[in-house]
Amino acid sequence: MKTSSTLILCFFIALFSSCNKDLGNYDYIEADSLLVTNLKDTIDIKLGENLKITPNLASKTNQINQENLSFEWVAYDKSQVEASQKRKILSTKKDIDVLPVLTIGTYPVYLSITDNETGSIWTYPFTLNIKGAYQKYGWFVLSDIADKGHLSFIEDNPEKWNSYPKTYHDFQNVLFSELDGSPLAINGKPKSLVNHTNMNAVVRAAKNYLYINTSEGTTLINVSDGMLYNPSKYTFLNETASGNPTSADREFVFTAGSAMAMKNGDLYSMQYTMQTYYNVPVNNEASGKTYKLSPFVALPMGNGGGNILLFDSEAKRFMTYKHGSARAAALSSEGQAIDVTDTQMDLVWMGHTLAFDGQAIAVMKDKAGKLFLLRMTYTANAVFRVESLTELDATFTDINQAKHFAVDNLYGYFFYATDNKLYQYDLDAKVLKLAKDYAGRKITLLKAPHQAALKPGTPTFTKYQERLEPILFSILVGSNTESAPTNSGKLEVLRVSPLMGPLKESFKPFEGMGKIVDAVYIDNA
Repeated sequence: MKTSSTLILCFFIALFSSCNKDLGNYDYIEADSLLVTNLKDTIDIKLGENLKITPNLASKTNQINQENLSFEWVAYDKSQVEASQKRKILSTKKDIDVLPVLTIGTYPVYLSITDNETGSIWTYPFTLNIKGAYQKYGWFVLSDIADKGHLSFIEDNPEKWNSYPKTYHDFQNVLFSELDGSPLAINGKPKSLVNHTNMNAVVRAAKNYLYINTSEGTTLINVSDGMLYNPSKYTFLNETASGNPTSADREFVFTAGSAMAMKNGDLYSMQYTMQTYYNVPVNNEASGKTYKLSPFVALPMGNGGGNILLFDSEAKRFMTYKHGSARAAALSSEGQAIDVTDTQMDLVWMGHTLAFDGQAIAVMKDKAGKLFLLRMTYTANAVFRVESLTELDATFTDINQAKHFAVDNLYGYFFYATDNKLYQYDLDAKVLKLAKDYAGRKITLLKAPHQAALKPGTPTFTKYQERLEPILFSILVGSNTESAPTNSGKLEVLRVSPLMGPLKESFKPFEGMGKIVDAVYIDNA
């Protein structure tokens, strides 16, 4: 045993001796390391706020060429079920300034830096906290970018109404499905927006919804509970009796739980308190035959009686409908300026104003292509009378190039717009003027705001007058420059003035959108 132990001891002495000699045969260079400063361990931002970080980089031995570096900011969303969806790349730039496609919560985030020359990788972790909630008041704007819908939300401040401190573009990207966590996708060509406090057989409690209508369907956002998106729970189909129609092109709201939906020229009625849902179109004859309606209607605000003025595009006649009835009824105007049972004209556009105790204003076109302006008394109680029919002749500058029309709620001024000019006409004084020149821009939207259950002079309107008056007594004009279709869209809210005075901005225009298709103010009162 003594001999064996001696041999083992000699072996280890020889081994360590050879190792020491081996160490002397190499030149060892200390590996360079990348130092990142200005990156906190925990970063807090508010919901809808951009994540902004400008990291400072330094190498220990100054051997790293920063031009060879590539960057990746990655967040991990643990709420996602699919592993492939958990890893979200926020940016691939050195300095990050992006709106994270994430909702309220805490997320581990990593800045990964790669030296593309040596292959070295450095990773710097930190925690991102997203806090806060969206206000339930403000403007939603639907824009078209390459035939696809994009949603912007301009948030109001209840402590300072109409100040609009925050704007969220591509708002659909930060609204995630309660079912699988996927972001809201606005598929199809955008058509319209509607705000409606509604109930249905599945969600019986009254909720304030935003309806987004496109060529491929109708999507709902539950505004009341914090901008919730659930395509199974909050769906247009829950407002139908048997799945018909599957979606809407436009909706017309009377009161909470009471509305109409138009699809391909058919108009459907819903009244939650009577447990009636969209099913059979109201544009039908007693024989069962149906006819197509114009998409333009005259709907008085503060219309608890549920009356709406329609136009039969096939028989070229005006119809009235009272909510809850089985079908629309024809109107008559014997001895008046036009026979509304057979106008022999096409309806180009129609709207409604609270001025003149409630009138419907329509633009008509005869067989020869001449345009006419038709004024009709039409009240919330369906009182109807033809007031006048005026030819829109050459004295109405550029009228044949007009593409958009509107009538304001306060004075009843009639507006029409060409691609780049906005005209204003006083119906009583018969005075026309160029209200605004949009040289270099193209007008894509012209409308008067409509809040279904709010009528000036009522206690509800008076209660919220500070907030609502600058909105309801204005017209909306959307425009963009065709050379920058993705971000040049601008929405102006222009207050009308007495005696055809100049249009004034109710507040600063909203900018940075695509081609504006529609806009609606969310009233969560």
